[in-house]
Amino acid sequence: MTQRRFPPDYSEQIAAKDGTVFHLRLVHPDDKPLFVEWLGNLSPLTRYNRFLRIKTSFSVAEQKYLTEVDGENHFCIVALYEGRLAGVVRFIRLGHRANAADFALTVADEFQGIGLGTELLNRLCEAAIEREVSFLCGDMLADNTRMFHLVDLLLCITDWAVMEGIATFELDLETYRNQEK
Repeated sequence: MTQRRFPPDYSEQIAAKDGTVFHLRLVHPDDKPLFVEWLGNLSPLTRYNRFLRIKTSFSVAEQKYLTEVDGENHFCIVALYEGRLAGVVRFIRLGHRANAADFALTVADEFQGIGLGTELLNRLCEAAIEREVSFLCGDMLADNTRMFHLVDLLLCITDWAVMEGIATFELDLETYRNQEK
């Protein structure tokens, strides 16, 4: 088995465009309190953009789902700043399509626009490729301009559809991989 860039003990320090330093690592089961605090600190608009509905709290089952992942079919990287969640990116492999996964990305309001989302999404693409995921699929509000811009930067979108205010898209990770070379 080849050595992975994102093994269970993955940890990395990165600097955003403005110099802010973040600690990236895989999510841990004991991160539940961080997720509860994080959700409470997100603006209503950011919460709505992420969950496509009003979301004010996580149930105990949701906390478990978000933090107790297997690292293969459900993979998640968190970005920490001063012990708080600054960003979260994850994919969940689709049961009906083993080479594809649904993905989600959220950056806390105070860290939006400084490149953290781009860094997280690039790492998620790399981790997905390591795990033989060929396509990342996503849904977002059609007026979520920040996410549209971020996804457009990857230049590997294979499909867009907008219906009833929701944009659905797919990222081709083979195209992504070829761009990186």
